[in-house]
Amino acid sequence: LVGVLTFAVLIALGVALATWSVDDPSFNHALDRAPKNWLGYPGAAVADELMQFLGLGVLLFVAIPMTWAVRFFGHHGIARPLRSLPAWLACSVTFSASLSALPAPSAWSLASGLGGNAGDVLHNLLLMILSLGLKGLLAKIVAGGAMVAATGYLALRATGWGRKDTVQNAGRIALLTHAATAAVL
Repeated sequence: LVGVLTFAVLIALGVALATWSVDDPSFNHALDRAPKNWLGYPGAAVADELMQFLGLGVLLFVAIPMTWAVRFFGHHGIARPLRSLPAWLACSVTFSASLSALPAPSAWSLASGLGGNAGDVLHNLLLMILSLGLKGLLAKIVAGGAMVAATGYLALRATGWGRKDTVQNAGRIALLTHAATAAVL
């Protein structure tokens, strides 16, 4: 039952996010017209808040609980829930910060970067700390790389892997990534 409810909530959240429009009314965008969002005003408001806060980082915000729903379907539950829940939230924010390291395209409709407000704040904080020793593009690359590494680690932890499993599998993933990159180049 928990798996079905989790899955249903995530599908509704996915529909709200997929039909999100910057022109829809929400908590901080008052309009007299009806929202275009398929879930009406509630969907438009939730989607707008998530997009403004996490930007495209909302993808992991939905994807990780989807893995939990699949585990619930198999009657397994969330492995290590007291670690998984904070890791999921932190993973969503670090992914947003990773996306904030990328330049936003001209068609991007939000004032914040691709990582939303949370990603911009964390990315700029990291750049400010790194500015003590690094400047310019190198600082941006280091900040983005650190957030990508943190996102990977936290995503593995959020899906229930223990510390030992996370370190072992992260090493394997890094080797596979390196091999795939070498094959392409």
